[in-house]
Amino acid sequence: MIGLGWDKVGDLSGAPNDRAFFKSRMAVAYPDKKEAGIPVSAGQLFRFVHEVKEGDVVVYSSNRDQTVRFARIDGSYAFASDAGPCTRIVAP
Repeated sequence: MIGLGWDKVGDLSGAPNDRAFFKSRMAVAYPDKKEAGIPVSAGQLFRFVHEVKEGDVVVYSSNRDQTVRFARIDGSYAFASDAGPCTRIVAP
């Protein structure tokens, strides 16, 4: 699985395909975040939930071992608080 942080935003399953919604959720969940950073972070969540599709190839860094990895998306968005709040299933 790969996951994004932003756990305070909560479950985005069923979230509307509306960038303003994601900006609003981010602003409410992280009130101390710099205003200029909200659209950037909200955009990451929006793309992760609505634009990344099964079969897409992703490149991501692993903080655990400081490596860059490649994977293929092999599942839809899910909220799994124990695995990293916003997750997608990947096949290495």
